[in-house]
Amino acid sequence: MIKIPSLKKAIEEDREKGYHPFCIIGNAGTVNTGAFDDFKALRKLADQQDMWLHIDGAFGSWVKLSETHRHLADGIECADSLAVDLHKWMYMPYGIGCALVKDRLAHYSTFVYGHDAEYIKSGKELSVETLTGAYNLALPLSRGFPSLKPYMLLRAYGRDKYRRLIQQNIDQIKYLAEKLINDPCFEVTAPVVSNVVCFRYVREGLSESMLDELNKAILSELYEINMWMISDTETKGKYMLRACCTNHRSRRDDFDYLVNQIIEIASSLNR
Repeated sequence: MIKIPSLKKAIEEDREKGYHPFCIIGNAGTVNTGAFDDFKALRKLADQQDMWLHIDGAFGSWVKLSETHRHLADGIECADSLAVDLHKWMYMPYGIGCALVKDRLAHYSTFVYGHDAEYIKSGKELSVETLTGAYNLALPLSRGFPSLKPYMLLRAYGRDKYRRLIQQNIDQIKYLAEKLINDPCFEVTAPVVSNVVCFRYVREGLSESMLDELNKAILSELYEINMWMISDTETKGKYMLRACCTNHRSRRDDFDYLVNQIIEIASSLNR
C-alpha cells in the first residue's frame, strides 16, 4: 500500500532534480498479495500536485461487486483512468482487457492531435462528445471485436450473477486462509485482503533458506498435478506460495484437497 507522505516527498524530490512527474499509479489489488491503495488519498494528492491518477485494477477492481469487500475499492471512481482485465476475475476468454478514461477529450487528443488522416475522416463534422470510432481512441486502426464477448456475457448473465461469483471467490479464500491459520504446518505470510492468500509450509528446525527450498520443491511437485494452478511470489525477501481464486468453478472441497496435497508432498520430501 502506497504511503502518502513518502510519495509526496518523492514527487517533491524529483521536481527539485529537474524531473517532471506527471502520473500517480494506485493499485486495486496488487498481484502479490491483493492489497489496495487509498484511492481518495491518492486523488487528493494528485490534485494538489496537478498530476494524473491512474489505477491498475487488472483483477482487483471487480471487488466493487462484492457485498462484503466493496469498500476496498472506495474512491476508484476518482481515477482519471482505470485499467481492468475481464479475462481475470470476470471469468471471460483470455485477452479481454481495457482502459477506461474519464476525460473523453484528453483520451481523444492523445491519439488524434487534430490531424488524423484525410481518408478516415467522417463525411460530417463530429464533436468530441459524439465520437464513436474506436480508431480515434487507441493506436491500432484495424482491430478485432473482442468487446462483443463481454457484452454478450454481461447480457446473458447480468450483474447479480457476477456479484455472487465474486463474493463466492472471496469467501473461498477466507475459508482457505482459516484452514492454513489453524494448521501448525502452515504460516500465512501476508494479510488476507480479498481473494489472495500467501502462505508457506513450515517445519520446525529449518532455517529460512531451507524453508524456501522446501516450498519451492512443494510447488514443483504441485505443478506435476495439472489441476493445480497456484503460484509463488516473494515479499520482503520471504519466498511464499500464493493462491488467487478467480475461478467460478472452484468448490470448498478443492481447497481441502490442496491443503492435504501440500502436506502429503511435504511429508514425502526428505528436506
